[in-house]
Amino acid sequence: MKGAADPCLISSCLRNAFHQRIPHFLPNPRRLSSSPANSSAENLSVTQVVTNSLTRTKEAISMANPPVLRWYSCGPTVYDSAHLGHAYSFMQFDLIRRVLEDYRGLNVVQVMNITDIDDKIIHKANQLKMDWREVARNYEDEFREEMRSLGIKPPTITARITSFLPQIVGFTQKLIDSGMAYVAPSGSVYFSQEKYGRASKFIKSSTPEGFDKSEKKSGADFALWKGAKAGEPSWPVPFSPVPGRPGWHIECSTVASHFFGSSVDLHSGGIDLMFPHHENEEAQCCAHHGVDNWAGQWIHAGHLLAPNATKMSKSDRNFITIRSYLERSTSDQFRMYCMRHHYRSNCTFDDEEIRISSDLISKFTNFCNLVDAYLNGVVPASCSSVEEPEILQQIRETERQIDSCLADDFSYPFALQALSELVSICHRQLAPLRKSTVTSATSYSAMAAAANLTETFFRSAGLVLPTKRNAEARTATAAGSSPEAMALPKVMDAVLDFRSVVRGAGLSMRKETPALSKEMLGACDGLRDRLQRSGVRVKDLGGGSTWELEQQVPVKVSAETGSKVGSVKSP
Repeated sequence: MKGAADPCLISSCLRNAFHQRIPHFLPNPRRLSSSPANSSAENLSVTQVVTNSLTRTKEAISMANPPVLRWYSCGPTVYDSAHLGHAYSFMQFDLIRRVLEDYRGLNVVQVMNITDIDDKIIHKANQLKMDWREVARNYEDEFREEMRSLGIKPPTITARITSFLPQIVGFTQKLIDSGMAYVAPSGSVYFSQEKYGRASKFIKSSTPEGFDKSEKKSGADFALWKGAKAGEPSWPVPFSPVPGRPGWHIECSTVASHFFGSSVDLHSGGIDLMFPHHENEEAQCCAHHGVDNWAGQWIHAGHLLAPNATKMSKSDRNFITIRSYLERSTSDQFRMYCMRHHYRSNCTFDDEEIRISSDLISKFTNFCNLVDAYLNGVVPASCSSVEEPEILQQIRETERQIDSCLADDFSYPFALQALSELVSICHRQLAPLRKSTVTSATSYSAMAAAANLTETFFRSAGLVLPTKRNAEARTATAAGSSPEAMALPKVMDAVLDFRSVVRGAGLSMRKETPALSKEMLGACDGLRDRLQRSGVRVKDLGGGSTWELEQQVPVKVSAETGSKVGSVKSP
């Protein structure tokens, strides 16, 4: 980090989306000058607000049958490995889902599709000389495993498109019967924008898709069903003598309608899906169900940008696969990165951003460990005055700010800022006065409450801080619950107890036997350094020593030049 700025509180990108300022975790934490919309100092149960991409305004989140929230999320096209640009969208929606469930108490039913038949899958299968089903299943399994590794909650329902072909055929047939779609000579079926007769909702004017215009009645018409070419996978249909396969947009419309009926409360996807995919989804669903509006609200995640400020994409060869990232850095560091950036923002991803996120995790972890040491007498009670009323008031204010920030379009960056201010205040009050022998006021319960709030906030966001208290669970999970991993906390406590005795003896004999004292203290320092090289950081405090597992050091992440990049419903 250059200069004297706090390395934990820096975000490199401040951008606008939908003509509104989007929050990020900013340098130099400060008390929020104004509360977000719908906040109340007296009541933490505030109204949850979301920015509806369709209206480009903030609205109270709506449900047809509260507290059940019906959420459809566009899933991956499994023709290759997914990259971090895709992970950014899924992680941001995971954070939103956790707010809706844990803070608002909603019963979220989330449906996500898996597109396992597509032109790109067919092309990849031909390249690899493999069956298209095998290609799709392999990349689907890889995608599911990577989502698990990132700690992203699985959808309530995951719908593989090839399992819904009868429903897709029925959906298409109804549009043909109503005159909203027509069969072309090739056997393909197109949605008729002229018959639909409504203006575009997401953009002011529509642009033609890249299908053969010679058989379309209008350049704005789009395919519901594609007549197959020789050798391509296909299925027979009643509306055409030519077998075929589903078009891109009708897959999501059919799956969402199958599970949710004629409306859906919330629909999500990456910003690049707004047009034409979501535009066409909305049109064909309104036509199919005979409604004016199908999705109640739309939310879109911004782009993850490469260091050169361009969108990560296969065509530009500037992407990082999820798999390669996880070989170099951790899922928690990526989750913290996403928490530092508002879900609608376009933000740059580079080594410095991950290092800052790693430092932030360490900052909050160190605070919780310091409080634990304070509660156990390792940090002396003769600290600078610990003012219980001030801390308790700050905890209440921080809880209010966190709830208000998350209620205001899921503004995690501002929530992080509020929590960071609380931690800084508490940390200053726990700074030992080395030369003082006066015992100041103590407040064990207030400090414990501040640490509890910190851990609870991150746990609700899907990030378990690697504190000493959590070390047993973390190491057990990482090592498959082995006895060795379970024993680590007890072993480390025993090692530090022995080291503290040796260190105390060495300090006490500095004047009488300086040579022996130097040797003993040198051995203690050597043990500390060896442990740190093994990933265990030891801190010597006034009343003893503490230990904690260090964050994995992020190594350089660079764009790959191979062909491994996935697609999340990309055209």
